[in-house]
Amino acid sequence: MRNSRPEIHFYQLSRLVHAHVARWQQLIRDVEAGKLGAFSYYLPAREGIRSLCAKGGRDSAKIASDVSTRALRMRGPSAAKANLAVFETFEAAFLPRISRYIRNFLRAELTGVEFEGLGLLGAPHLQVVDDKGNERFVVLHCSQWNEADLKAYLELLAFIVQRQHGAPASSLWCMDLKNGVDVKWRPSKRILERCKNAARLYRRLVTGMASPLEGEER
Repeated sequence: MRNSRPEIHFYQLSRLVHAHVARWQQLIRDVEAGKLGAFSYYLPAREGIRSLCAKGGRDSAKIASDVSTRALRMRGPSAAKANLAVFETFEAAFLPRISRYIRNFLRAELTGVEFEGLGLLGAPHLQVVDDKGNERFVVLHCSQWNEADLKAYLELLAFIVQRQHGAPASSLWCMDLKNGVDVKWRPSKRILERCKNAARLYRRLVTGMASPLEGEER
């Protein structure tokens, strides 16, 4: 990292924002290992939802079966059940509120946006037009997170959407696929500042670890 800007996925940074010092060590190890467990666990459901949107709701039964089969193969019976549940929640609660599918970002090549000296990686899950004619950037939120972590996650994602797509923070549409409701959220200067502080500290830590010690061969 000595000659390049450190990079971090916004999900991983969001986990650092409210973490205690003792938790940082494990979280940084996860960053270095490239762990995005929360993303991969529900990837079958998210890709199934993308297919369902792209097909305008057609072939639902086939897509649902594929979601369950893939999750079972990847993670086992409990994952298959969980993935199928969030897929069915999306179909019942959110698909009727989407008038047009635009694109997905699930496997898009990630290009970092500058954030306090870091390359902040990541993207929303989908881009759609809602039933009121507004373009929206969709977050398929499948897990039970604490409120503070979720707010930091959405704050960082809103920053990315604003920088990469020129869209306002209000264009984020966070879908709670556990409960079938919209996540109520609005930008917060206080939380954004906490995100910036976490980014600065992470950058200092990783650049410090990458720099040679005094007297060390360069």
